Amino acid sequence: MVKIMNYEFKKVSPMKCATRTLRFDRFSRHLVAASVFVLSFIIYNSQFRIALAQQPQAPAGTPLYSVNAKYVNGMAPGYWPTAGSGLTLSLSAGTAYCGNPPVPVSYPGGSLALVASTTNYIYLDPANNCSPAVSTSTFSAGQIPIAKVVAGASSITSITDARTWFAPQPCVAGSAGDIHCTSMGTNQNITLTPSGTGASVVTNLEDKGGQVFNVKAYGAKMDGTTDDASAIQAAIIAMPSAGGTLFFPSGNCLIGTPISLNKPVRVVLGAGTYTATSTAFTISHSGVQIVGKGTQTTILQTTSTSALIDTSGNTQGGLITDLHLTGPTTGASGSGLINLVNVNSYRVNRIATTGGYYGVYLRGSYMSNYSNIVTSQAISAGLLLDGGTGIVDYVQVNTFRNVDASNGPGKGIELTVESSSGLVDANAFYDSESNTNGDIGWDIQNTEGGQIFYNCIAVNNTNTEWNIAGNSNRFFFIHAENGSTPSHNDIVVSGNENDFFQPRAYRGDPDNLQISGKYNDVYSFQGSSAVTNEIHLTSTSSYNNILSGYVAGGSVGVLEDSGAQWNSIRHILITGVTTKFSLSGSQTANQITGQPFVTTGSGAPAGGCTTGSLYLRSDGGGGSTLYVCESGAWVAK
Repeated sequence: MVKIMNYEFKKVSPMKCATRTLRFDRFSRHLVAASVFVLSFIIYNSQFRIALAQQPQAPAGTPLYSVNAKYVNGMAPGYWPTAGSGLTLSLSAGTAYCGNPPVPVSYPGGSLALVASTTNYIYLDPANNCSPAVSTSTFSAGQIPIAKVVAGASSITSITDARTWFAPQPCVAGSAGDIHCTSMGTNQNITLTPSGTGASVVTNLEDKGGQVFNVKAYGAKMDGTTDDASAIQAAIIAMPSAGGTLFFPSGNCLIGTPISLNKPVRVVLGAGTYTATSTAFTISHSGVQIVGKGTQTTILQTTSTSALIDTSGNTQGGLITDLHLTGPTTGASGSGLINLVNVNSYRVNRIATTGGYYGVYLRGSYMSNYSNIVTSQAISAGLLLDGGTGIVDYVQVNTFRNVDASNGPGKGIELTVESSSGLVDANAFYDSESNTNGDIGWDIQNTEGGQIFYNCIAVNNTNTEWNIAGNSNRFFFIHAENGSTPSHNDIVVSGNENDFFQPRAYRGDPDNLQISGKYNDVYSFQGSSAVTNEIHLTSTSSYNNILSGYVAGGSVGVLEDSGAQWNSIRHILITGVTTKFSLSGSQTANQITGQPFVTTGSGAPAGGCTTGSLYLRSDGGGGSTLYVCESGAWVAK
């Protein structure tokens, strides 16, 4: 039984298994199909739900851009403009960056009243903490546009969205994709230029680490006809006490009242013409800098007799550079175009002046540097150093390099004091010149001591080339020359204790070198082509030494007037003259050595002489009428 059962099992069991397997396969296929259906339904349903989910939308009536976040409140900038009742515009909440340095400023939302029957320009006002504002004029520099709204008599007609958040007015995109922002509110002038590598090159960045205050952001028009003075002063008022950069973009500017630089301001003047009805800038704080773009590009001009740049009080550490200043070319009085009074450690360089009563006027200047200054057509003097009347007016320890004071109706360069209490002292001039002026070239008046003049020139002035009435100055390699039609002396020395090293003089009329003072020393003088006298010692001259030199031409080599005494002339080579020495009257203890000469005089000769020289006594006194110099001493014959 068991065997049969086992047998039957062995036979029947495979069939049952096949049947059961077949049934399981059918069930599996149905199960897989059902699973695929369910899974597909789930995926489809999920996509359907996602497709129907709420997306960020642009407000009604606005264009739908691929990036529309700028129209969604809560995502900068906000300020969505919509029509309210009547002439009211509603603005939603928004956030803007405002100020210098910029900080986020939030706006809770609100409304603005519009002007009827016109186009209203809605913007954020940087001058008022970026609050929304309305104007009937077009958007101005520095404003952040929101919308242009056309209003009818009683309701809003249309709203044009103008929120260009990523390129605020007045930035302009160039054809190459560059962005030029000629004025960005109180931010700096900046240009972004594609470099060709996907990066942008930042150029024309005026901010060098400090705060920049663009005058246009404070209302300056820079059109040359609108008075910008109040806007400019507002920018200075907005600066912190530590100062900042006052930036003028290129353009023309009218300044109706003086700008007070009462903080350590760096004034950056762009290319253009700045016209002042009186003074343009008054400096009353130390550390002020006025910087232009160059003497051919930045022009300050006035028709008044006031200074264009003036100082008030005692100021230090100033800088004035790269400017051209112009003023009137006629008048009986006035100021310097640059008028510096009581200044210390200033730098004035790369300056040109045209006109003005003085080009540059200094009264009370100490340890300052003046270089590359060109003055022309100054009425009284191109450069004046005025030692004033007291210690605060002293002009001391200043350096002047490459100063050219020429082509004016007055003097070229003048050094003077107004009383015995004033002082011009220890100043140094290098490589400077004063030519073709209507008066004296270099006029060095009653100054006391220590000036140095090195390689300085005076040519073709109307009066004396060098008039040296001051004392204790040092002159190295100075040059004096009359024009082709001589009319005046070249070098006139009436002061005392001056030293000259290799001075040169040409075509003086009548004298190349005239000395009437005392204790002056002249070394290696070179003179030629004087109309009359190469060297002239006047009747008041005494104790002067002229040691070595060369003179040629003229009528007389050395003329010594009656009354001149205790002068010494040694080792002068004289050639090409009619008379080498003309010694008149009583020659008291004068020594003339180095070359034989023939001269006449009253009384017996005194002092040393050059062996071989002859002296003819004209008064018929006792002893002899003829003296011969033998072994350096006069011997009666």
